[in-house]
Amino acid sequence: MASQVFLDDDGYIHSTYDGPQTAATVTGMADDAVRLCNQLRQQQRPVLLLIDAAGVSGQDAGARQAGFELLRNLDYDRAAAFGASPFLRAVINLVIRATGRADHIKYCDSEAEAKAYLRQEAS
Repeated sequence: MASQVFLDDDGYIHSTYDGPQTAATVTGMADDAVRLCNQLRQQQRPVLLLIDAAGVSGQDAGARQAGFELLRNLDYDRAAAFGASPFLRAVINLVIRATGRADHIKYCDSEAEAKAYLRQEAS
């Protein structure tokens, strides 16, 4: 499956990453994420990001920087990531802290936990 960003049936902006990630692959998905964030804002709905990292087979420094910039600058209410390898999970947690938005972003052990976090925080 290719990496993609879409609005899922539960109203989450769902990002799935597949294969090796670079700055180009991460920023290539940013336009869709921005468009969906704007759409939800216009509809006065919560903007909740669900990030599936299960398919990531590697990432370079450019991908980490692009992910940081996206999480720091995108207009969202809450974000939750899941599915990463132990190494990528550590990287994601460092990126979360570096954004200064750690109170709005969480790494979760499963998709179910991530969705529960997003629902709880959106209430």
